[in-house]
Amino acid sequence: MENKKTLLQRIRKIAPLYALLPGLVCIAFNVIVYNGNRLLTNGWDHYDLSNPHDSMITFLRWTVIFYVLFFPYLAVGYLGIVREGKKAFYRLATANLIAKAVCLVIFLLLPTFMPDWPSGTFEIRNFFDWLLQFVYDHDEPNDLFPSIHCLESWLVMRATCSGKHLPKPYKVVIAVAAVCIMLSTLTTKQHLVVDMAGGIFLAEAGLFLSAKLRGERLFEKLEALFTRKEPTAV
Repeated sequence: MENKKTLLQRIRKIAPLYALLPGLVCIAFNVIVYNGNRLLTNGWDHYDLSNPHDSMITFLRWTVIFYVLFFPYLAVGYLGIVREGKKAFYRLATANLIAKAVCLVIFLLLPTFMPDWPSGTFEIRNFFDWLLQFVYDHDEPNDLFPSIHCLESWLVMRATCSGKHLPKPYKVVIAVAAVCIMLSTLTTKQHLVVDMAGGIFLAEAGLFLSAKLRGERLFEKLEALFTRKEPTAV
């Protein structure tokens, strides 16, 4: 019994219960924004936001590895920010929701597509080629502006690098990984330069508004609702 209790304590230290609700809310809202809007915009006119700089970016199929590492990167990043405490985690989650809400509006008002998409134009010779075509088959590049890959990567990087309790090597790894992921959206031809810029801008706007409006209070109230406890300052 004591060993089980110790294991549970370790799990809660890595992923405390207070992080569960914000995490689930962010995941659910991301599904709505990313997939839900496509149900509405399917068949609508989509716009080409490419510029001459996009054609200058080399198509590097092997960089797809960074593109798909985006998902474990988010898990590691958010678990790291948990160490900064409830306030930091709640503010990050609120910034995420604010930025995604704006994303949804943009996706509906300005649906976009990738011109000259290279899907099916290259021979599958190795694992990276196969993985890239797999991504192409399951992640058609439309409603690209702003890039959610870049938005999320930048959010995690900024929250991590501004943390006071995280070790410097961890911050460096997170920062380098974020840059690699964002660049991979361009080199795999899944996004345009303007998509990356838009994602970064929205992430900064979300962080600013979350801090300005004390966004942590949103999840304090939700926590109080589910636990029937009075909201406490974090």
